[in-house]
Amino acid sequence: MKLGDKIKKIRKDRKWSQAELAEKLNIHVTHVSRIETERFTPSLDLLKKLSEVFEVTADYLVFDSMENVGPINLKDKTLYEKMKLVDELEEKDRTIIHGVIDAFLVKQQMWNVLNKQINPA
Repeated sequence: MKLGDKIKKIRKDRKWSQAELAEKLNIHVTHVSRIETERFTPSLDLLKKLSEVFEVTADYLVFDSMENVGPINLKDKTLYEKMKLVDELEEKDRTIIHGVIDAFLVKQQMWNVLNKQINPA
């Protein structure tokens, strides 16, 4: 998928108008249109802004591969890198890791429910 098409798709997925995206990027709305129609190639600085606004990696915007897709706003950036490595493990090992993660998430959800019952807002 071309860069302009990808930007347009992400924008539409977020239900943003071109004007809304332009405002977030601090550029003129016609500039967004030119980028989406491939009449203008964004600078490196603008690509960085796009990746931040869309919360995707710049690699995702630039390359056709979906390998580098991931949020960039994680508090623990090493977690994303570790998950990429987990993806390379054998299926049985990934299944075990899924189980461990699920157990921790259920534990957290249970604590949240209990805390709301004990300390209602």
